[in-house]
Parts: sequence; structure tokens; C-alpha cells
Amino acid sequence: MDYTFFSMEEIDLMWCFDTSDRYMLIEQMEEIAPYIDDPELLALMEQTLDKIYVISDREYAELPLFPTWEDDANELDGL
Repeated sequence: MDYTFFSMEEIDLMWCFDTSDRYMLIEQMEEIAPYIDDPELLALMEQTLDKIYVISDREYAELPLFPTWEDDANELDGL
């Protein structure tokens, strides 16, 4: 999958939710959307949801949605 389909802002937004399952992510984002007062954040959420709706489960599984804590820890070891 072409990861540029999602912007970094969209990926960052998805990280705020449970990303272990595409349907859970959709449900959580749809559930919270009516409570978002910031028009820019709401637009980002709607734009992100529109993209999540059209990708397959396989494509979703390939997205870089899980932080690589091990990589971060290795970088800190060098400090």
C-alpha cells in the first residue's frame, strides 16, 4: 500500500484511538466526532474516516499504526 495515501496528521490522529482493528477505529472516531468543536480537527477526522472506509482490512493492517517503542529505546541508549 502507498503510505502517502494517509498524511502524517491523519496517522497521528489515528494513534489517538485503538488502532488494533479497523472497525474499532471507525466506531471510536464516529462516536467522538459529534463532540469535536474545532472545525479543523473535525475536518481532519472526517477526511481520515473517508480514507479508512475505502481501504481493505489487508491495506489497513499494513499501515504504520504501531509505534516502534523498541527503536525509540535504542536511540535513547546512545545518549
